[in-house]
Amino acid sequence: ISALCWLPEECLTYANLGLSKWKHRHLISNRQLGWDTVVWDRPIGKPLWSIAYSPDGRSIACSAEDNQIYILDAHTGEIERKLPRDHRNIVYSLAYSPDGQFIVSGSWDKTVAIWDTKSNHAVCARLEGHSDEVNCVAYSPDGRFVASGSDDRTVRIWDLQTKPLVGRILRHTSEVWALAYSPDGRYITSGCKDGLMYTWNTTSHLETRVPLEGDQGAIYTIAYSPDGGSIACGYNDYTILIWNAHTGETVGQPLRGHTASVRSVKYSFDGRFILSSSNDATIRMWDAATGAPIGEVLEGHSNSVKSVAYSPDGLFIASASKDGTARVWDVRSSSKTNDQLQ
Repeated sequence: ISALCWLPEECLTYANLGLSKWKHRHLISNRQLGWDTVVWDRPIGKPLWSIAYSPDGRSIACSAEDNQIYILDAHTGEIERKLPRDHRNIVYSLAYSPDGQFIVSGSWDKTVAIWDTKSNHAVCARLEGHSDEVNCVAYSPDGRFVASGSDDRTVRIWDLQTKPLVGRILRHTSEVWALAYSPDGRYITSGCKDGLMYTWNTTSHLETRVPLEGDQGAIYTIAYSPDGGSIACGYNDYTILIWNAHTGETVGQPLRGHTASVRSVKYSFDGRFILSSSNDATIRMWDAATGAPIGEVLEGHSNSVKSVAYSPDGLFIASASKDGTARVWDVRSSSKTNDQLQ
């Protein structure tokens, strides 16, 4: 390539570079938003529901409405491989094991699957026990357990070192739409359609306190801060609430800015920032200590952004959208954002 010409800077511009290895890598520029960056944008062709970086940052896993899990090269966006299409309905949630050797997937076919990332095959039969759609899955920090939450109003904890695998049941009063392990693995926090948030001791399998309830409606997403002291929840009323994980009290004011339900929240690995995505098709960053917005709003997806993830080095953001594309953003690409990230 000897030259590349931009259309006017106020337009969102995709310029295909034309080389086979860059087939789906694009330059994206939007001066009005403050972004000028090179990212990749991988069209999958089916709505995407979940996305996750591998712990080494080399791969990205995403799940689509065609019941397929795609493994992408994190640097180029090329599809490295597809996992067998064993699920019989949408794969709504997935996560890497802490060592990156496995991927857990939860599906609306009511099952959970564990995949070996080297062989691309399931390591055991699909885990059955839920009687309704599985909406969320998570690995424990030590990699021994997998938790799954379902519309059957339960969380099941699967001990991967026992055979047969039987999930310990934690019962709720409503559909479970979100869950997360605490960084030390001692607790699981789950969020429900009725707006209640539960915290469970992973040893006794008992609730540590009465369920917490805000006035925000259904909980779509939950994330612990890296130090385990805070829990961020994304709600149906377009807000994010921060809870003190020890006292159960809310911290500060709700984070407001999204104009539709908040579908995904993540803490940065140093705990300084919170990343969120929404049905409003945007991605936002927040100061975790003050709740102030960071940098410019990331726009470009044309439909709901169902899931976001930080790269392990904290320099990039991966997003999965109902518009059928996975995308990686450089968080330093906005000068305003970069200044605030220092």
